[in-house]
Amino acid sequence: MGRSARRWQIDKPGRLVVCALIGLALAAILALQALSLFSTRRAPTLADELMPGNGLARERAALDMFRSRAEAQEPEPGEDISAAIVSAARDARPLALSALAADPLLPKAHALLAIASENDATRSEIARMGQALNRRDVTLQGVILQNALAEGDYDATFGAINRILRVSPERSDEFYPVLTDALLQDGAAPALSRLASDPPLWFDGFLLFAVERDASLLRLASVRRDVDVKNADFDRRLVRRLSITGEFATAQEIYRLASASRETPEAEAEHAIRFAYPPFDWDLANEGGLRARPTRDEKAIRFTVRRGRNGTVMQRFIEAPKESLQLRIEHDLKLENRIEPARVQASCGWAEQPFFDTDLVASPARYAVPVPSGNCDFVRIRLFARPVLMGAAFSGEIKRFDVERR
Repeated sequence: MGRSARRWQIDKPGRLVVCALIGLALAAILALQALSLFSTRRAPTLADELMPGNGLARERAALDMFRSRAEAQEPEPGEDISAAIVSAARDARPLALSALAADPLLPKAHALLAIASENDATRSEIARMGQALNRRDVTLQGVILQNALAEGDYDATFGAINRILRVSPERSDEFYPVLTDALLQDGAAPALSRLASDPPLWFDGFLLFAVERDASLLRLASVRRDVDVKNADFDRRLVRRLSITGEFATAQEIYRLASASRETPEAEAEHAIRFAYPPFDWDLANEGGLRARPTRDEKAIRFTVRRGRNGTVMQRFIEAPKESLQLRIEHDLKLENRIEPARVQASCGWAEQPFFDTDLVASPARYAVPVPSGNCDFVRIRLFARPVLMGAAFSGEIKRFDVERR
């Protein structure tokens, strides 16, 4: 369909934007702002007949035509929607021009003209003119956002999303995916870092949305290196998600940034039972029949294992030493005259098969754990509960679990 259609045939972030503009693939249709009388909002054609110079009614009629024509041409899932959008905007162009003739300040009419434009430069200029008149209109900001994405201008991209969500925070479900996909583009992370240096109110919600998507994790880590986002929940999730996806070195880097404000020096933290940022701090079991919790003073871990249950009571990752790990465990388990109910294990990364596996013995229990050479950059240390087939459930308290690298 020419340059205009090609301009709108862009990657996923752009498709999400134009979907949001007309409500094709997203649940909500853009809410029209209450800018005029009741009759204008409910019956634009009638209002225009009653008041021939009513530009707002003509703008509303143009938007109705745009939406109905676009919906009538809705492509099948997976097909490109750009041609339908441009064609619908061109159909509505005469009404938009008529609206602007009556009232040159109408932002949505500017937006329709920008979408319908056959020339890239003209489209951008119309959108910028409209923005100079109104920086709060969501439809117009959507066009600005579309242009910024197509041009790879991520400061402008995030700025447009910021203006949209400041005005319409309820639309976050639609625009968080746009922002997440934009973040995956080369050069986008520094622009998001600049936004994060003075974060808007919606920013924390976006971080918690994006951190659940594997593809965005390394870009979010880059932002976190640049800016302390002051969101412990995000830091916690980012550390865990990076670890789960095998990005241990990056996860450890973010862990150190997140825990930098601790009062305990890092040398002492190696010996403390800490659980703020698992899995580099202790990760505690929280399953039916297998639970571990900090004591009231948070200086020890209390755990309970029901009969027949087994699994990891507590675990943490540590960067592999050159030679060995030295473990010291202080606990209150009564181990006399019975099979030891727990084992101490070490494995490389998330491997299920441990390279070190031995009984937990009477307190204080000491172990030297040789670390295998080769591909074993991070070691998982865990206390593993064996199934108790006879007798009552067992419980205990881990008073100290030291891990020293040698």
